[in-house]
Amino acid sequence: MAQRRRAVLHLKSDMETGKTLIVVFAAAAIFIGFLFLPAREWFMQLDGHVQSLGAIGPAVVVAVYVVCTVLLVPGSAITIGSGTLFGLKTGLIVVVVGANLGALCAFLLARSMLRDKVVGWADGNLKFRALDQAIGKQGFKMVLLCRLSPLFPFVLLNYFLGLTAVRTASYVLANLLGMLPATFLFVYIGAAARDAIAGQSDAGAALYQQVFKYMGLLATVAVVVIVTRIARKALRAAEQEQEGGFAAGMARLDSDPQATRFEQMVLTEDPHDHQLVANCHPTHRVNPAPARKYNLVVIGAGTAGLVSAAGAAGLGAKVALVERNLMGGDCLNVGCVPSKAIIRAARAAFDARSGKEFGVQLRCDPQTDFAAAMERMRKLRAGISHHDSVERFTKMGVDVFIGNGHFISPNAVEVDGQRLQFNRAVIATGARASDLQVPGLKEAGYFTNETVFTLTALPRRLAVIGAGPIGCELAQSFARFGSEVTLLTDGAEILPKEDRDAAAIVRRQIESDGVRIIRGAKIERAHGKGADKTLSIIVGERSFDIACDAILVSVGRTPNLEHLDLDKAGVRYSLRGVDVDERLRTSNGKIFAAGDICSRYRFTHAADAMARIVIANALFMARRKATDLVIPWCTYTDPEIAHVGMYEQEARFAGYDVATITQPLREVDRALLDGEAEGFGRVHYDKKTARILGGTLVARHAGEMLGELTLAITAKQRIGSLSSTVHAYPTQAEVLHKIGDAYMRTRLTPAVKRVFAKWFEWRR
Repeated sequence: MAQRRRAVLHLKSDMETGKTLIVVFAAAAIFIGFLFLPAREWFMQLDGHVQSLGAIGPAVVVAVYVVCTVLLVPGSAITIGSGTLFGLKTGLIVVVVGANLGALCAFLLARSMLRDKVVGWADGNLKFRALDQAIGKQGFKMVLLCRLSPLFPFVLLNYFLGLTAVRTASYVLANLLGMLPATFLFVYIGAAARDAIAGQSDAGAALYQQVFKYMGLLATVAVVVIVTRIARKALRAAEQEQEGGFAAGMARLDSDPQATRFEQMVLTEDPHDHQLVANCHPTHRVNPAPARKYNLVVIGAGTAGLVSAAGAAGLGAKVALVERNLMGGDCLNVGCVPSKAIIRAARAAFDARSGKEFGVQLRCDPQTDFAAAMERMRKLRAGISHHDSVERFTKMGVDVFIGNGHFISPNAVEVDGQRLQFNRAVIATGARASDLQVPGLKEAGYFTNETVFTLTALPRRLAVIGAGPIGCELAQSFARFGSEVTLLTDGAEILPKEDRDAAAIVRRQIESDGVRIIRGAKIERAHGKGADKTLSIIVGERSFDIACDAILVSVGRTPNLEHLDLDKAGVRYSLRGVDVDERLRTSNGKIFAAGDICSRYRFTHAADAMARIVIANALFMARRKATDLVIPWCTYTDPEIAHVGMYEQEARFAGYDVATITQPLREVDRALLDGEAEGFGRVHYDKKTARILGGTLVARHAGEMLGELTLAITAKQRIGSLSSTVHAYPTQAEVLHKIGDAYMRTRLTPAVKRVFAKWFEWRR
């Protein structure tokens, strides 16, 4: 979750600011003390006392270091102090011996005595838990990388490593080698401080000696920083090997993926779909001759691919765009565009039947024409398709290749025998509807979102498997057209990722539309063929059958990784998709990824935003981060659920002291007038700063209302800004103004109110 990562980053930023201030004040205090206190005399006395102890002095410091390490006391101060007391050579020996002995003691203590307690602590730390399997597999390497990277606290890591399968000898050796760079740096700093306090910096030392000393310090810092970065990257790679079923560093992909061909997505004899295919997959077109080399090769012509290609070509880059199916991807062909056309038609049918409340009565019950609604969808989709057409992108200067593209090297792609050499590439192959492994389901036949829009007749009985956004949207729509719809979910509730109160409102409305919702359902088997199908269901202790004429499967999305030969390009991936960093770079620095293939936010607008980041980072060496994006989303049921930012639980996990204000729509005048009072606005904010962290809207047009909250979070606005912003009246968006007013009232505490009362009394 990018929202959670961003919240953690903000929290860390605040903490770092506080730490910086503490360091600045401490440094200032030390500097002032050095100027006005007899620091040099005190240090000389301490130094003389330590020297008089002989070998006992270093031994005492070693012992102290061991005790502190076992007791989980950070040893940075002792490390620097050792350099100050003993100088670079002796100080380094003291710290290396003390730190390694202490680490070994903690390691053995955890392994032999404190296993249960430390396991409880480690279970609460996601990062340490993720490392466990990797460390057990390649102990020496992982311990070395952990020590080279400051990501993990030294004293805590000792105990955690004692629980793993790493051998003691490997641990000791990796510990010794991994600590040396940072240890040398801290002792060096302490030794430099010793010289400065003792007055040796400028007394009798040649200029070149001083330059050599401080150049050595800078070089040490640089080496530590570089080694740390390398260690972090290697550590992240090693962790990822344990995720998603990696084999030899790569995920085990489906050997026979059932990708839906464009002929299955459209009605090839329909004139509107014929126009769509002519625009987005012209069958008799000959691919252009490849250029000698491309600035950018884009694989996949969905939203992320189209935006990447159009943006780069518009800036003057030589671009190749590869697509094996329909240009426009899911959004145009089987996603946003057709589904919203059907949802709108179904809403019109609902409104026609609901006019009595507004004084509108029809002489007869309104009749729906499902075939006409589907034809309207196909006509509109075909008209929109020109924007994503091969012809339009060719006119932009993009070389469009229709065919199967795959990598043949780290800097080349092949499309049906033609080699495309690139300087940079973008993987934007998107995702497909996930398969559902139920005995007999394939034989019985079923639809997904990729094929359901080919229907021309309304199924009398429809079973929808999966109660996520797509399942709920289409279940409600088909019910409003007149189907007998059964919505099946194996969970306790529909829309499990949404706010629970929001999902409950949608569930009540869907049920009132006639949808039968079965929760906690396990599908044992599918039977039948054609228009006579049966699903065998188990719910708790009860078994029963559901008869239906059509089945719609909507159980998630699977990234399109197959047949890309990513291993030949050196691109790492897991079952979740292509692995990218926060700048959307893959493990091959020349190749980027954007959209559903690499993101948990599988929305058209998210793919668009990521493609813009790829253009900047790939072509102009910018350093824009996908983790900085504020991604809103909307589920287009009736009412809609729109959300942006964090949910309350996420914000608390990120360390915020969260407060929440909820405003029901029944208290918003326009919602009452529209007869749409079932819903609410909800905003989460940080009590400390009043900054907006997230929000949810439940309303008939919640998606249209969400932009204000999205802008507020992006601009890091406080919740009071919702009150100070003038909203048009009467609008349903006024719910946000009321939330802002509710927050302002919380600031009027009884004490403040008494002060105001006294003030006004004095003014009378």
